[in-house]
Amino acid sequence: MINGAGGRRHWSVDDKARIIAETLGPNAIISEVARR
Repeated sequence: MINGAGGRRHWSVDDKARIIAETLGPNAIISEVARR
């Protein structure tokens, strides 16, 4: 989620947990996870 004029992202705790879980998976490519 992007908020404000500066375009800073504010992630919920659930979103952070999901992102971390995706990066720890087998064959995870961090840059691909970051693009989502």
